[in-house]
Amino acid sequence: MENYKIKTLIIIFLLFTFLNDLKAQNLIIKDIDGTTKAIQLSWIKKIAFSSGKLKIQTLSNENLNFTTNQIKLLSFNDNISNSISRTTNYKSLFDCYPNPAMSILYLKINSPVRKNVEVKIIDLNGIRHFNKEFRILEPYIKIDLSSLLDGIYFIQVNNYEIIESKTIIKQ
Repeated sequence: MENYKIKTLIIIFLLFTFLNDLKAQNLIIKDIDGTTKAIQLSWIKKIAFSSGKLKIQTLSNENLNFTTNQIKLLSFNDNISNSISRTTNYKSLFDCYPNPAMSILYLKINSPVRKNVEVKIIDLNGIRHFNKEFRILEPYIKIDLSSLLDGIYFIQVNNYEIIESKTIIKQ
């Protein structure tokens, strides 16, 4: 299981390289205890995965270490004020299930405000396989995955305040 988490974090690190497309300004890290850390991307000097840890060095040479098996969520966000205001009370933008999924994936949008969200599904090579905007009238979205090959994908939800990505497995 540890290898799977490390591979997942490496994949998220690769996603980090596609930030121009994400237009993200912040990295949000939430651990399993509920502690959330928001780091402005322009302050990050170096990121490394080593010995089961995510290591981040800031421009001020502050070293931040996160044990990979303690990380519950890595997310990117495009508004620093949102990150700071949510630092102690961050709730995931969405949940997805089942994961792994065979043909249907359900998204539960965790927002009391009903507005539009954009959903993208991206493979490990950065190729977009799904891109659709949904008007949220109900908190659940049903997505047909039957056209995707089995494998690991990123699902990205953008509510135009926060962009959050998660890893999904298509079986």
